Amino acid sequence: MSYPPGKHRGRKCTVCQHPEAGRIDYLIVTGAGERGKGRRGLAEKFGLTPDAIYNHSRHHISPEYRRAILAGPFRSEDDRLGGKEGQASSGAGSETRGLRLGAVE
Repeated sequence: MSYPPGKHRGRKCTVCQHPEAGRIDYLIVTGAGERGKGRRGLAEKFGLTPDAIYNHSRHHISPEYRRAILAGPFRSEDDRLGGKEGQASSGAGSETRGLRLGAVE
């Protein structure tokens, strides 16, 4: 079923609406986060639910974005930040943000 522009079924994705959506996408794709916690740890870190992380990962991160991040120059968020944990950034993956949208938000 097609919806008119500006209309969608259900609620908007809380991860897509999050101010650090680019960073969250990067961490999902690279599998970064606290060891053994996975989605739960990432959700706690950003004030989201594990289900929101899962659904966002499944429906809103395109295969092209995943390939671009995994083939990119950084192996971890630490590498991306130049070894300075916690350094402010304009959002991880901002240069590949267009690739991230594999589905409608």
